[in-house]
Amino acid sequence: MGIELGIKQVSFQIFFFPQFAAFQLADWYGVSKYDVSQRGGQGLWYYYASLAELLRAVYPEHEWDMQRFPAESPLPRRSRGYWQQPSNVREFLESVSEPLGVKEVPQQQALPSL
Repeated sequence: MGIELGIKQVSFQIFFFPQFAAFQLADWYGVSKYDVSQRGGQGLWYYYASLAELLRAVYPEHEWDMQRFPAESPLPRRSRGYWQQPSNVREFLESVSEPLGVKEVPQQQALPSL
């Protein structure tokens, strides 16, 4: 872990952990974006679209289960460039493929030019 990331984690913990009494990272699954905003964290949403995205940035070594975070809205806002990251697209497609009954995605074929 780099020194910059370590400072970011310590600052985040000092400010928010006492207010939420969250002493383990898994406790953040029960905290909403609204809760953080009500306790002075509204400025964080300028940099992060969701609490899940914020926690992934602050604690990148932790394996977060994105489905466990409280729903913020039917269509959560994503930060600029979010969908340009192949890992974000893959994570989304994997999360919807089973409920939709998708077993296999055929290889994309080039469309004939007109």
